[in-house]
Amino acid sequence: MLPNPRLMALAAQDAWRQTRVAPVLAWRGLRYRRLIVKLLLPNAVISFGAALLIPYMNVFFRERHHVPDGTLGLIFALSNVVTGVATLAAPLLANRWGKVRSVALAQAASLPFLLTIGFAPSLPLAVGAFWLRGALMNLGGPLYNAFMMEQVAESERATVNAFASVTWNLGWAVCPYLSGVIQEHWGFSPLFLTTSALYGLAAVLTYRFFAASESKETEAATMAAK
Repeated sequence: MLPNPRLMALAAQDAWRQTRVAPVLAWRGLRYRRLIVKLLLPNAVISFGAALLIPYMNVFFRERHHVPDGTLGLIFALSNVVTGVATLAAPLLANRWGKVRSVALAQAASLPFLLTIGFAPSLPLAVGAFWLRGALMNLGGPLYNAFMMEQVAESERATVNAFASVTWNLGWAVCPYLSGVIQEHWGFSPLFLTTSALYGLAAVLTYRFFAASESKETEAATMAAK
């Protein structure tokens, strides 16, 4: 029997409605939605900042410093090595200062290096800053994801993680186009300044939202251990 076009159309419409309704139902099913908004907001801010600039770092190095392709490959490969080594230090920082303070500190510490990349007069200085910036920003990511999951019930973690992925992709859906327009008309300098401002805002939000509560949780755990 041939498929009925009307039934196929109705099925497609029903599937489309489900894709619209399911996220709403998932959001309404979460407890402590205000807390979850606070958890997701720094993630979204960093997403917008990163999407404006990070995908175009190779273009920046080629245009500003005239770096050949082979050297670009080496720069990015070594950046991954430095980032991997730095990530190993994340648990040590979390044990000493807590996850929230470590994340906020790493994000804030990356800002001078980000600005150095954009405005350094020499290639070696820009490359060194590029490696350190990447290490610091990527060091904080796993810590914040772990902290986020600790703040929600185990039954809700998959849903919250899905919303975290959605908020992260928001910036990457919008900002690459904006970045292209800005590059065409004004170059890279506004992008470095805007991304630095967004990263700084994310660090402030993370610290302001959660540093005090994490300190109380740590003190309570210490007292309970005694």
